[in-house]
Amino acid sequence: MHRYISHLAILMIGSLFVLSPSLFGQTVPDLERLYENEQFMTLKNYRDENRISDPQWQMFIDALYMEDADSALEMFAAIYYNNQNKTLKKYIIQRVSDYYYARGYYKTADRLLKDKKYFNKIISQPQQSETSEENFGIQIGAFSNYANANSMKNRWMKKIKNLTIVNKQASGEDLYVVIAGKHSTREAAEKELQALKQNHNINGFVVEY
Repeated sequence: MHRYISHLAILMIGSLFVLSPSLFGQTVPDLERLYENEQFMTLKNYRDENRISDPQWQMFIDALYMEDADSALEMFAAIYYNNQNKTLKKYIIQRVSDYYYARGYYKTADRLLKDKKYFNKIISQPQQSETSEENFGIQIGAFSNYANANSMKNRWMKKIKNLTIVNKQASGEDLYVVIAGKHSTREAAEKELQALKQNHNINGFVVEY
């Protein structure tokens, strides 16, 4: 009888691992699958409930929900350099690229995805992007087709100098961006932006191109 009870107990414990793996923490493949399917809130809930045992994934999810973008970038860098998981490194590269894209550093964002040495340089010294070798201008319009972008350029070209149209990708789709000015520093572009607001009531924002 004692042997029967022991055997039954072992079977019950084993069934818990098979039927309810979430009770003992999510595996890394589980987390990757959730991330790939954009189940970010599920990941956050698991983190809040202490159901993620991998410390690098804990930090990664914490960084995803940081309100301060610069602090999140620093955490992504720390995870990247102390982590051997190639898939998680790939996610971090994409997130860092998104960070610079959101700030208007379009070429930097694109290069971060393609050039590993450049990524290592930028992520170790984020301030390098502020003295980029690219140009800075003011985005005054963005269109899904070139004709509309060109129409806007022609409408303003007599009043605004150095107008150009830049083609970039947004969510896999072509986007034609009308940019005013061509400056070597972000600060100079910011000054022109203020002038455009004052003289032409244009509410654009500074971008890198």
